[in-house]
Amino acid sequence: MLPQGVGFLLGLCRRAGRLAAGHWAVESALRRGAARLVIVAEDAGASALRRHQSLARDRGIPVYRVGNREELGRAVGLEPKAVLAVTDGELARKVREALDRAAVKPLEMAAQAGTRRERGDSRGSEG
Repeated sequence: MLPQGVGFLLGLCRRAGRLAAGHWAVESALRRGAARLVIVAEDAGASALRRHQSLARDRGIPVYRVGNREELGRAVGLEPKAVLAVTDGELARKVREALDRAAVKPLEMAAQAGTRRERGDSRGSEG
């Protein structure tokens, strides 16, 4: 379930033209450095989660797992979507704040993953 206010903010991002929706659009936004925050649906496939989380981790972008594909699509006025990326820094901050208020934490912070890799520690490096 999408936390209070998150769906509204995601819809606002889309109306402002600051949202990438769907696997290919989000992957493109991540690769070109436009993504500021990624949301992956709770019912998205494991390979989609791994791919987007890996790209985001390499770029220091937080990834949240919240809502289902139907809820994410409905929030942004589209068909069901497994993954969304906010491409505006200020809007991403507002979405992060709403997620924080709902006690939703990012899956893995990039700095933690990088530190583990440097030490040779494989904990948490899966998907």
